[in-house]
Amino acid sequence: MDNQIQVVKRDTIPPIAAVDQGGEIHAVGELRDFRWSDELRAFMPDANRFSASWVGLKHNEVLQTHTHPVQSMMIVYSGSGELFGDLCRTVSQGDTIVVPAGRRHGFVGGPEGMYALSIQFGEGLYTEPENARVIFAASENSFSALLADADDLAAGFRNHPIFQALEDGTLADPARRAAFFGALRILRDGAKRLLSSLYSSCGDPAFEPEFLRALEKSLRSGQPEGDGASASIRQLRDPVLESIADWFAHQMYVLDTAEKVAVTYLVLEQAARGNAAPESPAKISPVDTLRNETAETYSRLRMIVREGWQMVGAAADRVVELTHAAERTA
Repeated sequence: MDNQIQVVKRDTIPPIAAVDQGGEIHAVGELRDFRWSDELRAFMPDANRFSASWVGLKHNEVLQTHTHPVQSMMIVYSGSGELFGDLCRTVSQGDTIVVPAGRRHGFVGGPEGMYALSIQFGEGLYTEPENARVIFAASENSFSALLADADDLAAGFRNHPIFQALEDGTLADPARRAAFFGALRILRDGAKRLLSSLYSSCGDPAFEPEFLRALEKSLRSGQPEGDGASASIRQLRDPVLESIADWFAHQMYVLDTAEKVAVTYLVLEQAARGNAAPESPAKISPVDTLRNETAETYSRLRMIVREGWQMVGAAADRVVELTHAAERTA
């Protein structure tokens, strides 16, 4: 860069959306390292002193829990999101997030996405994408990786539009309220079928009391007592929601005990909490039985947990769709 003032457009810096770490692909949202611009690279100090990147996450897009070896700051200039890991809180425009080296952190983009300037006091984390200087908690098949996966997925779900309907006045309309709680009733009825299939296939008496406690808790959630539900609510049928509920019930026949624990406590019980403060899976006693499994088992558990959360997300999408369809026809 010669001795002249220049303007470098963000869009002229090439982006990356994911990195490959040990053969596993990790999404990083949108990341544009300043050193990928010839003009900025020539102007900036030595790479081992300072690096910066434009970063962004779309709505519900997740940057998984990770650590890195240098101090870092993120300056949020637009939107909002959820910070999780060693510190859990909402962050928004104007916030500066200070991350010491080695601290676990990840993000979920809020309703309007989250966009920030990421500054590292040392060599850039992704300047060489093939040698990313980050360690993802989910990059190894271990108990901690399983919990990190579950935390990330639960954090993403807490931003789902289904919770906006409970807070923005959507349910003040009787037709929308009927559709919303009618849809939830389908899922509650599905939970009863799940309970039946779980008991008929459990084969492990040690887990029966805990399974019963968790599933009864999920049965009680989602429907306010004495809401005066009309006959139209009770008779609502929807093949999409019924199929999703049946998928969970079917899993109780085909999964082994470890997988049932993972689906019950790392998916269903966490989803039943809605957008309330998450309950740490590590403090739930049945989850503790998943310690000391093989890498192959953890790989399998992570897969079924992800599938479970995908089905939860699909169910929530359908509830929102049915609610707004009732609005259009009211």
